[in-house]
This record gives sequence, C-alpha cells and structure tokens, in this order.
Amino acid sequence: MGFDRNPGRDTMPYLRRGSMRISEKERQALRVRHKAWLDKIMAQTGLTLTEIGREAEGINAGTLRTFYTGKGVLSDKVMLAVYKRFGIEPDFDAWFQYRAENDESDITEYAKLCKEYITQVCVQLGIYRKELAQLIELKSDMVFTRLFSGYTPSGLEKTTLIKIKEKSRIPFPPKLAAQMPGSEEHGRIPVVGYLELAAGDEVIFYPDDQINYVEPLANVSAKTGKAIELKGPTVSAILRDGMRIYYNDVPLPVSKDCLNRLCMVQTPEGVTAIKRVTVSSRKGIYNLQSLVDNKITPSALEWAIPLTIATL
Repeated sequence: MGFDRNPGRDTMPYLRRGSMRISEKERQALRVRHKAWLDKIMAQTGLTLTEIGREAEGINAGTLRTFYTGKGVLSDKVMLAVYKRFGIEPDFDAWFQYRAENDESDITEYAKLCKEYITQVCVQLGIYRKELAQLIELKSDMVFTRLFSGYTPSGLEKTTLIKIKEKSRIPFPPKLAAQMPGSEEHGRIPVVGYLELAAGDEVIFYPDDQINYVEPLANVSAKTGKAIELKGPTVSAILRDGMRIYYNDVPLPVSKDCLNRLCMVQTPEGVTAIKRVTVSSRKGIYNLQSLVDNKITPSALEWAIPLTIATL
C-alpha cells in the first residue's frame, strides 16, 4: 500500500522529532499538506490522481486515490516516486528536505552533516535511500535507516561516504569534508561568526564556505560546541581583538545560569547579540548590557546561552 496508517514506522523518518512520534493533530495537519501537494500537481499537469499514480514508477495506479479518500498520510516512497516523475517539490518537511540546522536530535554535528549529504545525493540522483545502498553495493539500506533514526549518533564511516561520493560524483560539502574522521578538523568545533567590536554587539554569521574549526574548551561539547571571534578595536575593559567566545549551541529560555552573565541572546526581532543579562522590574523583560559601550537596553528574549571567553 502506498500510504501509511501508522506514522511511527521507520519508513517515515520525517514524521519524527528526535525520538518522538508526531501527535494525531500533527498527522492530520500533514495529511492536509499532502493533499494540497497532490492538488497542485493535478492543477499543473491536468491529470487525475489515478493518471498521476499510473505515471509514477513503482506505485499502484489507485494508490493516490485511496490515500485521498482515506485517513492516512503518504509514505516517503510514494512521494519520491511522484516527485521524480513530475518534479514538483512538496513544501512540507519530508525526508528529502532534511536540513541539519533543523535537526534537534541528540547526535553529533558530523552525523547531521552525513544525513544532509545523503539527502542531497538522493534528491540530485532522483533515487531513494534503498537505491543508494544498491548503488554503493551495500547489502541493505539499514546503515542509512539507523543514521536517520538516530541510532548512529556518531555518523557514517568515512569509507561509506567516499563510496557515495565516487559513485554519485557529487562532492562533499565543505562543512562535511572538514568534519570527516581523519580530516584535520575532525573533533573540532566551528567558528560560526564574529563580533565587530567597533560596531556593536550583534553577531555576524559566516557563510558555510568561510567557517573554520578550532579545538573546543573543556566545558564545551564536541557535539554542540561553537565559537565566535572578536574583531577590531574597542574601549571595553573585558573584550579585545583576538578573543574567542565559546558556547554550546542549545538555545533555551532564560535560566538562572544566564543571569548576571555574558550570554548570546536572541530578541523577538530576530537579532542575535552578545549581552550581559540581568533581571528588570518587569516580568519577562531583561536588562541587556552592552560590553562594547556599557549601554543597557530592556528587552524580552527568545533564548539565551551562557558563554565562555578565551584568548587565541
């Protein structure tokens, strides 16, 4: 059957949030988006559901009609078959739209980059993970299933990735190449941005191809650790050119650990900055002190992460 009445199955990894399965409410919302996607394909092609099913390789002609009149959701195998045939990408978070930055599961950054690369290869070649396993002559696609289900938190072996690269002729993204076992940067953490001290406290993030890697501090996790560079002249007695700020990239609501400390914060306006956080007299509002000019600004916060400063 081409649709799935049990969204907790491993054949539908995009229905998971870490190790959690989606709720009935989320499943129904996803079903609505699946139907909207099929409506879009019918409108653009002029075909019926039965005709779309007949033209999509590997599924039964009546599969889409059965889904449309039933209560389930489409399986990823069916969606890939339809996508391959008609090239109309769904706008919901299916497995072939995996993004490492959106993955909240407790795995290494390297494992997330492996998942992103597998996704990129499958989409560019127009194949499913099972077919990718066959392409690199694996006995089954279990190695990919375990990766996407969170059972391989350290990521894929380097030899497996090299086989994929050689067979697909799709190069490794720079971030993945830097994190691969045996590479110079393996086990290090990315320097994701910088603070221009003469300009203010806002963090400016580097493009992926400009990210470098450094050794993490003892209290910074190799899984979630990141660093920010400080650049330029400043009148601050604490900050100076050449320092780095280290942190574990786990954004949480403001906690006691953040009060009276230097933190990376994000305001409701979406600005990410480095501030010293203290309480104010208003509930939900914090006083944010600039370490560049000592100016204090009251603001609500989306999240805050305690920081550690170190010299180069």
